[in-house]
Amino acid sequence: TARKTTQVAYEQKLTNKSRPKVDDILLTKDGSLGRLAIVKNENLCVNQSVAVLRVNNKILPEYLYYLLSSPKYQSQMLGEADGTVIKHIYITRVAKMEVDIPSFGSMNLNEAKEW
Repeated sequence: TARKTTQVAYEQKLTNKSRPKVDDILLTKDGSLGRLAIVKNENLCVNQSVAVLRVNNKILPEYLYYLLSSPKYQSQMLGEADGTVIKHIYITRVAKMEVDIPSFGSMNLNEAKEW
């Protein structure tokens, strides 16, 4: 459930990990595992159950989003999930996953959607 955070709390109390930027990818890592979204607006904050993935200049955010949404990578992430009562995706394991990234100029979003 969405809750409101005051502007003062947003600016002074939240860490950068809690304040995603436009084009960051959000990944649920507790509870409903592996759900993804691309940030489209500023002034958003997330809690510790959501990981913020920030792309570099080698990959389009949309490409990584579709890649991580694919059955291949969802299966890999969920297979690495651990926990006795509540399953948890460990971001250190996600960061170590090998991801098929073509050269920047040849990234095809339609191709990534079909993974």
